Amino acid sequence: MNIQNINIKNIAYQTITFFSSFIIVIFIFICILNLYFKNRIFPGTSVAGINLSGLNNQEALNLIIKKVILPEKLNILAKDKVFEISLNDINFAYDFDSSVGEAFEMYRENNIGNLLIYRNISFFRQINFGLKFNYDKQKLDEYLEILSSQVTVNAKYPEVNLSDGKIAINKGVEGDIVDREKFKKDFEDKMSFLNTQPLLISFTSIDPTLNEEEVNLLQKRAGALIGKQINLTFEDSSLILKDEDLVKFIDKNSDFELDKIRNYIDSNISPKINREPQNAIFSIDKEKVVEFKPAKEGVKVKTEELASLIYKNLASLENESAKSIDITINVDIAKAKITNSEVNSLGINELLGKGASKFKGSIASRIHNISLASSKINGTLIAPGETFSFNEVVGDISFYTGYKQAYIIKDGKTILGDGGGVCQVSTTVFRAALNAGLPILERHSHSYRVYYYEQDSPPGLDATVFSPTSDLKILNNTPAYILLQATVDETNRSLFMEFYGTKDLRVVTLEKPKISSPVPPPDDLYTDDPTIPTGVIKQIEYRAWGSKVSFYYKIEYNSKIMFEKTFISNYRPWQAVYLRGTGTAL
Repeated sequence: MNIQNINIKNIAYQTITFFSSFIIVIFIFICILNLYFKNRIFPGTSVAGINLSGLNNQEALNLIIKKVILPEKLNILAKDKVFEISLNDINFAYDFDSSVGEAFEMYRENNIGNLLIYRNISFFRQINFGLKFNYDKQKLDEYLEILSSQVTVNAKYPEVNLSDGKIAINKGVEGDIVDREKFKKDFEDKMSFLNTQPLLISFTSIDPTLNEEEVNLLQKRAGALIGKQINLTFEDSSLILKDEDLVKFIDKNSDFELDKIRNYIDSNISPKINREPQNAIFSIDKEKVVEFKPAKEGVKVKTEELASLIYKNLASLENESAKSIDITINVDIAKAKITNSEVNSLGINELLGKGASKFKGSIASRIHNISLASSKINGTLIAPGETFSFNEVVGDISFYTGYKQAYIIKDGKTILGDGGGVCQVSTTVFRAALNAGLPILERHSHSYRVYYYEQDSPPGLDATVFSPTSDLKILNNTPAYILLQATVDETNRSLFMEFYGTKDLRVVTLEKPKISSPVPPPDDLYTDDPTIPTGVIKQIEYRAWGSKVSFYYKIEYNSKIMFEKTFISNYRPWQAVYLRGTGTAL
């Protein structure tokens, strides 16, 4: 029994010794591995197919510079036509430092997974990063616009025309458009991985054409409107919608197109009637009034009401014997806030504060919306004790008030919507109010960190608006009126907002924003979409890190706190979303 016990103890000792030794060896191996690769790129790591395993940053950079040759041009294939784009024309340049940096940072985060697993199995894994690069996206858009004009077939929508009593039906023509998002994605993929094959452009077909039955119906309905008209009157002005105008509103479904009526009003009626209210205002140059304008009452056509009246009376004209119908144009009236007698007693003497923001990279429609919203703010007066409401001043933001579609954040998604870019203006007003030392009664941050608002500013200084749920409200607690002046510099993609009034002895504390609780974006999401051809992937959302940003703001007067607040912005991490085509391939 004693011998048996000794043998068991020996076996246990040997087993423990073996496993202890094994663990020590593994530990030593891990330590050596991590020590060796402390300043080197881990195995199995490539950039654009260039193996950088075991190299330090400088060696990797030298190798990439040696291997990568930037072509002067990129060939583009569209409908059997070959085009060339000069990469120099779009200011294309590879960012080798960032490319190497991304490869080097692989597995660098000190967590258990990286330390014990991923770094050690990197010998058996291959990861190929794309090259980082920069280019002027606006110039690429401009080039694509020119290219599209040469290869696309413009679809022509059906039209009903009347000339000298003769009806002409344009059946419409099929057409197509360039898939621009796919073009940009393919372009970036090719440049990332040094793909020298020609870039193939994809097209989307459009077919608005009429069949014979629809043509005959339109012919008959147009005939019923020949010789008829609608007379519009406002004050001393009169406008006539003749039969040649009326037939254009007919649609193929035994009805009239409200959108065409609205567009006609916006293009041909509103510009002749509308006028902005004009306050008796100052133009200030170096704190001096250099221009005076008298007050005028503003008027604006009630587009929806007028469109509805025209729509209803078209049906009457088509089905009845009456030759004409009279409609009085109703308008919204906006009184001038400041009359001529008030201009010299407002106390607008000096600059209180200024806000600025940049919108580099904005598409044309977004820039249009920024300019339009800024024009609404420009010249606004805030009376002493009055609360400025951004939504009230800017008013309705929609197609009908002149806004174009650009990207907005709505219901947790980035989508095209009327007025995209207006938040650039509210953000700049917010910054100006902070610098002027005014109480901020309401302000909302965006759902996620937006690139535009961090081009010249830290995060946390943005302000989103969306009527009626989100507004920017600012209290004028100064002894005089405040005048808001907006300046849009489209050349430098900059927006400035200035607050003028009368300074008092207030002291403003505005601390720098603090960033905390960073949250990485969720994994990319791919959703099958039968409306997109098989093999096509379209990105509709882009990744953004989440974080909490806060800054402290205080206004003091005679050593007493007038207003203080810690502004907190909770930015959600944003997931990249792709639509994966499952439809019929092109």
